[in-house]
Amino acid sequence: RDTNGVVTSKADEDDVVYKFSTQYFFNDDFMAYFLFSQGFRLGGENSERAAATGQVPPTFAPDFLDNWEIGAKMTFLDGAMQLNVTGFLLDWKDRQFSISNFEENGAWWLRGTENGGDTETTGVEVSLDWQITDNLFLTGSLTTLDAEIAEEIRLADGTELQPGDPLPNSPELAYNLAVDYTFPFQVFSGDLWTRLNYSYGDEWYDSTFTAAERDPEGLIDDWTNVNLQVGLSLPNAWTITAFVNNLTDERRVNGRQDNRYASDWFGTPNYRRFEFTQRPIHYGLSLRKTFF
Repeated sequence: RDTNGVVTSKADEDDVVYKFSTQYFFNDDFMAYFLFSQGFRLGGENSERAAATGQVPPTFAPDFLDNWEIGAKMTFLDGAMQLNVTGFLLDWKDRQFSISNFEENGAWWLRGTENGGDTETTGVEVSLDWQITDNLFLTGSLTTLDAEIAEEIRLADGTELQPGDPLPNSPELAYNLAVDYTFPFQVFSGDLWTRLNYSYGDEWYDSTFTAAERDPEGLIDDWTNVNLQVGLSLPNAWTITAFVNNLTDERRVNGRQDNRYASDWFGTPNYRRFEFTQRPIHYGLSLRKTFF
């Protein structure tokens, strides 16, 4: 710590991580693959002030990830359709958790990171590209997740996690679908096109604590979003696009910050939670030049 109270620390972490992959082509239209890879996140130090209370550990260790994937890439209709399917398992060991749910005096600065235990996330990802006609193109993707605690964990702030408890920021289902259509005539020697995009995301919890408690205040609702574009791509590499985003004017919450303890500490009840939302319906015009 220097004379200005600034704390400087230095640490070294090293590890060996492995990666292995293989693939097999059954024919020109069907390839399957397998992948195993590892990773880790660095450890670190918590606030000296918080650690001095004895409730927050002074340091936290690295956590480690094993990633397993098996998938296939397939083409159909003489190459007009491509379908990719992947199943995966993310196995976290000694996972780092944020801790801040201390009830004693609600001190806003009493927070940090600690190693809790093991978690698992399994899921499936599917993507599709389909050139239906010369003018009509369809693309989409879908992800399903089952993200949960793998063992009994008790965090320093008193949060108790049981096997099967959901992990935060992990919607069980999300998908996206888009349709592109190029009109069969030209305007000013350019291609006139339109694109309609629809997205959906399932509900999810905003923190480990709210997920463990199944706290409805921490549950972010499922959402939909629709965007529409109409564009003109000119032969001189200029593209003019008119767009309407959030066409149905949905209020989508992208994230939420739990500020209850700081709010209680400072006596500002209106700031117990911050929500980060997408913009309401908005529209505009863009002009883009492509340089080769």
